[in-house]
Amino acid sequence: MTITSMPDAPSGIQLPICVQTYLKALAQTCAQNSAPLISVVLFGSAAKTLKHSLHSCFFCYHHRTAAVEEEVEFFQQQMGPSHTLVELLALRRKDRRSFAFVIRCLPVIVRLHMRTAWDNRFPFE
Repeated sequence: MTITSMPDAPSGIQLPICVQTYLKALAQTCAQNSAPLISVVLFGSAAKTLKHSLHSCFFCYHHRTAAVEEEVEFFQQQMGPSHTLVELLALRRKDRRSFAFVIRCLPVIVRLHMRTAWDNRFPFE
């Protein structure tokens, strides 16, 4: 199924042009790659959320930012091995959507934040 256009919004409701453009591009990309829209949205959100959590939690420990590889290495030492964190690095190099990865992200994100809150004193002194 090829998506060539998107239906107009009901009268009186208008999405901003940048949102319309983004949605059209997303739909066209999914159609060209034969990728289900839900797969693209779920995977992208999970990976971005995990990466953002890594950055935020790492900052709480070190008061600086770092490359994702360094952050993953730090948390692997801090919390033990995590297949999900290793997979995040692999998925950054090779675009492959994995529903299992999406499911595994939530517990890792919760664990990252719980461990960070436990190990660090807030507010910073």
